[in-house]
Amino acid sequence: MARQDHILFGVLNWGLGHATRSVPLIRALKDAGFKPVIASDGVALEYLQELFPELPTEELPAYGVRYSNGAFFLNMMMQLPRIGLAVYKERALAAKLLRKYDAKGMVSDNRLGFSNSSVPSAYITHQLNIPVSYPLVNTLHHRYINRFSECWVPDFEGENTIGGALTHTLKPEVPLKFIGALSQLEEQKEAQVEYDAVVILSGPEPQRSLLEKKLLNQLEQLKGNFLLVRGTLSKPDLKTKIPFKNLMVGEEIAQVINRSRLIISRSGYSSLMDYHVLRNKALLIPTPGQVEQEYLAESLMEKKLFYAVSQKKVSLAEDIPRALEYPGFHTNTGIAVDRTALFGLFKGERKS
Repeated sequence: MARQDHILFGVLNWGLGHATRSVPLIRALKDAGFKPVIASDGVALEYLQELFPELPTEELPAYGVRYSNGAFFLNMMMQLPRIGLAVYKERALAAKLLRKYDAKGMVSDNRLGFSNSSVPSAYITHQLNIPVSYPLVNTLHHRYINRFSECWVPDFEGENTIGGALTHTLKPEVPLKFIGALSQLEEQKEAQVEYDAVVILSGPEPQRSLLEKKLLNQLEQLKGNFLLVRGTLSKPDLKTKIPFKNLMVGEEIAQVINRSRLIISRSGYSSLMDYHVLRNKALLIPTPGQVEQEYLAESLMEKKLFYAVSQKKVSLAEDIPRALEYPGFHTNTGIAVDRTALFGLFKGERKS
């Protein structure tokens, strides 16, 4: 049997969104004859280890991003020293992993330091234009992007875009490729409705827990069949009559979504890519202070695709009926490019 070339695949631990959208690319790498080495931390790493027990894994430094109430820019500025230290350690560890596995290339889903000049590398992001009024934020981000060989954008180019101004306003210096919606889920056959609504939580603390508590309190006052997917492996301290699961993956979560009239979730980009594939209706609740989610929720509501409400103002008794009036994504435009064609990047010789 021919030796499989290793590709290091780094995934940001920021809720589960980056982990779930990395799944189809990891599978595509395997199908193309490579052996991915999964590198991440926290719940994202545990999630990918569960899905790919046959693949080697490595733990990377945690960025430890947390969201409290307040301005996005101020929150991030206060955390920059910790993030910068994690990126510095990440870059050093990436060099060690390259030697350990004699890897032929690297893929990074939003891990800023997960590249090395000795091998070709790809950076996955939908944040080419972070919607803040401080140009320095995008300048710094593009400085990191330009250290990679290519930038892969999980979106469709042109009028079918999911990200809008996030993905179509600014361009990096390195080659840019739109690779379509990345979702671990597959379109389901029509199924009998079982749930009036399914809540799918994700994202950094403490906002995940704050929304969980608020939604459970309101759901308990409503008539209907509901389910909560907590999006965390932490032990729950919940006293509720609402059925819940800590995590659901792959086909299991797709079937649950397919059997629900409505999904209640953050307006995270990875969640929206799932909804693009499954074509279901959703009530979007952006994380407070996370400007990207706020932009996406507002943009999709303006397009009359989804109903959105702020976490502070959410009232499920009123918002669920309103959200059901919005159609969601009308069509599934498929994959923009052949994913295996992307991996030609790793066919060249390693640099000295």
